[in-house]
Amino acid sequence: MNPTRLDSYRNIDDPNYREPTNAEVSEVIETMIFIGHCKTDIARMLGLKTASKDKTKVLRKWCDGEPNDVSSIPHSSWVHLLVLSGKTCLYNVVPDEGWTRG
Repeated sequence: MNPTRLDSYRNIDDPNYREPTNAEVSEVIETMIFIGHCKTDIARMLGLKTASKDKTKVLRKWCDGEPNDVSSIPHSSWVHLLVLSGKTCLYNVVPDEGWTRG
C-alpha cells in the first residue's frame, strides 16, 4: 500500500477526506491479523454483535465487493479500526482562547 497518508485516514472534517474502499478496510484488517489478532478478536474489539455464531460476518461484509468500491463500514468503526491497528491515532485539540460552542 502507498506509504503516504491515505485520504480515507484523514479526519472527517478534512475537505480531502473520502470514505474507505473495500480494499483499504481489508488491508487494515489484514494488518490486525498480522500483528496477532484473529478476526473474532477484531469483531469483539469493535463491539460487533450478530445473531449468528459467526462474529466475523460483519467484517466480511465491509470488505466484500470490488476492491475500489466504497465500503459499507460506518465511520466510527473505521476510525476505531485504524486506531486499533496503529495506522492512526486520535488526539484532542485544545481550542484557542475565547472559543465557545456555536
